[in-house]
This record gives sequence, C-alpha cells and structure tokens, in this order.
Amino acid sequence: MFGKRFFTILVFLSLLSPGAASATKWRDAGQISPSRTDGQVTGEGVDAAGNYSALWRPIIGERDEAFGELVPVYGPALERERKPGGRFVTRGGFDANNGRLAVLPNGERIATSIRSGDSAQLEIRTRPPGGAWSKPQVVATASGDFIYRELKIETAPTGEVIVAWVNHDITAQPNSTTLMTSVRPAGGTAFTQAATLAQGTMRSPIVEMDAKGNALAAWAEPDSGALRIARRPAGGEWAAAEALSLPDRAANDASEAPTLAVAPNGRAALTWLTLAAGQSYPGVAGAIGSTTSSFGAPAGLSDKGNNAAAATDGNLSAFRWANDEPPNTRIQGVITSGAGADLATTPRRALSGGSIPNGFGDVVVAKGRATFAWSRTVGGVRVVEARSATASGKLTRTQILSPRTETASYVSVTLSSRGEPWVSWSTQERGPRAREIGSYAAKGSPRTGRFERAQMYDRTDALAPAPGERTLLPARGGAMFASVKRGKIWILRAYGGG
Repeated sequence: MFGKRFFTILVFLSLLSPGAASATKWRDAGQISPSRTDGQVTGEGVDAAGNYSALWRPIIGERDEAFGELVPVYGPALERERKPGGRFVTRGGFDANNGRLAVLPNGERIATSIRSGDSAQLEIRTRPPGGAWSKPQVVATASGDFIYRELKIETAPTGEVIVAWVNHDITAQPNSTTLMTSVRPAGGTAFTQAATLAQGTMRSPIVEMDAKGNALAAWAEPDSGALRIARRPAGGEWAAAEALSLPDRAANDASEAPTLAVAPNGRAALTWLTLAAGQSYPGVAGAIGSTTSSFGAPAGLSDKGNNAAAATDGNLSAFRWANDEPPNTRIQGVITSGAGADLATTPRRALSGGSIPNGFGDVVVAKGRATFAWSRTVGGVRVVEARSATASGKLTRTQILSPRTETASYVSVTLSSRGEPWVSWSTQERGPRAREIGSYAAKGSPRTGRFERAQMYDRTDALAPAPGERTLLPARGGAMFASVKRGKIWILRAYGGG
C-alpha cells in the first residue's frame, strides 16, 4: 500500500514539475549587425533550405521631434543573410524607411519600404534566390497627411503575395482609414497597383492565406458594430465584404480586436470582442469557416472576456480568452473538430486557476493537439503555465514553465516546422524596480503535450528592444531562431540545427 501511494505522489509531482532538461541548448549563430554601429532589425525570415535573412538599418544620427524628443535617424537598409552553418554576408542595400521583409519557401525575398517627400510612396522590391534586389515598384502614392500603418506581407508557398496596409488620414474628423492591398499572383513578376478593400473607421485588419494562395481578410468597424470578412481566390479579385454578428445582438453593437487563423487547407477560425449597449465588459464571439466557403453561424463564447485568440490545423480548432470577472479571472477555451462544428453547443472549458492579472496568453494547434499558455499570479509572482488538449477534449495537467523567482509577461506560443509548440516569455525582477532580466523558451511535445525545462535564450540589457516585440522564428528540421540585441550589436540565437 505504501509503495503504491509513494508511486502516485511521484507521478503527481512529475506532472507539476518544469519538465526534463534538454540536451540541446540555445547558442550564438552569428552576428547580424555588419559593424558595431547601432541599428535596428525591421524584418526577418527563413526559407525552406534554412537560409536566414534579416533587414538591418544603421542609426546614423538623431533629430528633434515634438516636445524636444530625440528620435533616431536611420540609414539605408542592408539584407544580412546566413546559410545553415555559415557566416552572415550582405546581399545588397537600399533606402527602406519602415522596411518589412518576407522570405518565401523557395528562397525569394520581398521587401517593402516607404519613400517620403512631397508625397509618400510605398515601394516593393524582390530578390530571387542567388540574385540581386530589383528596382523598386511603386504601388501606392499618398499626398497630404496620410500615414501608412499596419503594413504586412502575406505569402503562400505557390508564390502568391499580398501586401496589405492601412492609409490613415490624420486630418479627417473623425480620422479616416482605408484598408489597401497590392497583389502578385503566383507566377507573376509585378504587383498590382493599390486597391481599396474597405474604407471608414476600422480597427485591427488581418489578412491570411492558405497553401494555395486563397486569402481571407477580417476587420472590425467600431462605428457600425460589424465584424467584416472578405475573400480572395488565388489569382483572382477580392469579393464583396460580408458582415458577421451574433444572432441575439443589435446591428450597432461594437466589435473589436479580431484574430484570424488560417490552416494550409483553408480552414479558418475567427474570434473577436463584442460590446452591447449598456454593457461594462465586452463579450467574446467566434466562428469557423474557410477561405473558399461561408463561415458558420457566429457563437457567443463568453459574456465577459478579453484577449481572445483562435487557432486551427485544418481539422481541430481552438479558441481561448480570459473570462473577465475579477478577482477570479480565469483562462477559458473551446476545442472542436470538423467543418460542421457547432460552437454554440460546444462545452466551454476552464483551463487555468484564478488570479489572471491581464489575460495575456496564446494558443496554437498542430497534429491534432491544441496548446494553451498564459501568465498567472501564484504566491505573489506571475508565472507562465501551459497545458494542451486533443480532439477528444482530454486535457493534460497544467505545467508551470517559468522560474518562481522572477515575474513573467509577454507570453506567446510558436510552432516549429515539426509541429512542436514553443512557449516563450520575458521576465522581470520581483519588486518595485521591475528590471527586465531576459527571455525564456520551453519546447513541448506534439505527442504528449509535455514541455521540457525552459531555457533562457536572451539576457536583456538596458539597450535591448521591448521583450514583447520578440518572437521565435521556426527553421527547417525543428530548429528555432531568435534575433536579440547585446549593447549595440544584433546577434542570431539558434536552437537545434542550422
């Protein structure tokens, strides 16, 4: 009897432990910065061969802004490329104000930049594998007080590319926004001129594509209360936008903060916040659809919630949110499978204990398993917790991933190229100073849902960018990359091969 009880205690303790240590460690994989000049990495990516590229811009001075604030002045951007196991080399440079970089699986690089002057021009450049950067193609010109915002590059393995951004007119009352896109179809060589997808007072626009290049766009319209979606077939044109709303809500209820996940096969999971007249707290709504067919009826997931997110692997879909009823705020979720799933009747699951300070967290789905992570206050310390579930709904026990001697924030989950969930976060010292310490990451098993012991992959110093801006970058063979800053120098950190 004693032996059986002792074994049960050991098993329970092992489930609460941070996990076994990995034999593989994070390491320095090269210096992104070409010199000791201070600068900024504005975009990065990895192709299918494992070649990593970063867009790096040097800081060449400062200028005065309003209220005497000094802001950096940047020089021309350089693409810094590293082949697996090799050193960084420079692949050309160009003026790239607010530059962004995308890397396609076949090795093509795409960069966007904004050229200022009498009018602001949005430029797009491309570089084929082993080739040189093209001359810029101007796809949009804005005069007056327009500002390009929320610029993103979405790509598909076929070579289909969508560049999306928001034109923001700061002189309009109220401020006017226009969602614009420029498209290059698979096999094409040129991008289309900018086209208007939506106009008005919109927030949080999202564009995602599936493996064939079919696209979905979603955005919230606070004034009308609508959550709108639009579809674009690969090589085609955007269809008219559709409005999604809960069946028991008025048309003028507010919609906010949509999140959209699209799987390679086109399955899509969408969530957003709703606020009815007279409500003090927003609710959470969700819907399941695809890039080529209509969404099912939206369902109310929670009457009080925030920080919602959705994920799907093409069959299993998962939704998470913070149930906003202080002081017992908890993370809740829905896990469902199949195209005809009824979100309205799917059970809501309590995922965490209480004392969630801000609801921050994330969810990913791969290989039939949904992984959830969040930060929670335990014994006066914010710790990172994670657990997962399969399509049957069976949940693993909650694991505490972070050290209890530090307080955690900025939790995110990233999938490796092998479908392994990686939870990453940054930490601060306990106490009133709250100095940033560094960033950690823990790798999970897609088979069991268990996580290995977390490793620190970056130790923050005073000159480093905000930890919340950092994300892990998946590479071939399950490797992971992270760009970090030490003093003035940008370093590539790597886990695994590459």
